[in-house]
Amino acid sequence: MPPWKRRAGPRSLQKRRFAIGFQTGHEMNWLPRAMHVLRDELKNIQVTVTSDYSPDLAEALLRGRLDVALLRVEPSFDLGYEVVDHEPLIV
Repeated sequence: MPPWKRRAGPRSLQKRRFAIGFQTGHEMNWLPRAMHVLRDELKNIQVTVTSDYSPDLAEALLRGRLDVALLRVEPSFDLGYEVVDHEPLIV
């Protein structure tokens, strides 16, 4: 079941929750895209947005505080990754 379809309590008392994390500075680029993907569900879910450094997002995923995060690969964390973009390197 997708995270935004889970409930933490009685159906009539709580909205479904979905916590998404973005790397600091990237939320303005990715938040509109994420909300577009979730648009059909937005009236039924409470979205929480977090902005943080990549290692902190990875830890939040492992601890269950986030459902999904857009972050760099963090080799010290056992997570599954899906590439959605490549960052340019400027010298």
